[in-house]
Amino acid sequence: MGFYQIAGWAGLCMVLEAGPVQAGQCGYPYCWGALSISDFSAAGRASGLRSAPEAAARAMSQCGARCDTFEVFMNSCAAFAEDSTQLRAFFWADSREKAEGGAMAACRSTGKGCKIRSWACSK
Repeated sequence: MGFYQIAGWAGLCMVLEAGPVQAGQCGYPYCWGALSISDFSAAGRASGLRSAPEAAARAMSQCGARCDTFEVFMNSCAAFAEDSTQLRAFFWADSREKAEGGAMAACRSTGKGCKIRSWACSK
């Protein structure tokens, strides 16, 4: 499990590590997912895909041209939380509840008015 915060983010970032490696329920050895968000309330998500690039491309295509942040993850769940100033926190864990809880805790550590912007599970 892990998290990090993105403040004033204007580029793209990828995290390729997540929880223990295990065969996924998606039918592939590694079940990749991705989340993407923008400053304009757009969001995209993908789950259960064969590769990190495929997951990232699908999430970005759903989000649209204004997406400025995306994360990929494997065999886990992930969530983005965002505060009223658009400070973003990303967290991955073995369940949706833990991912959302971790993202909210990370966001609240420096932000106010945090809410979950997007989540997905890829196991």
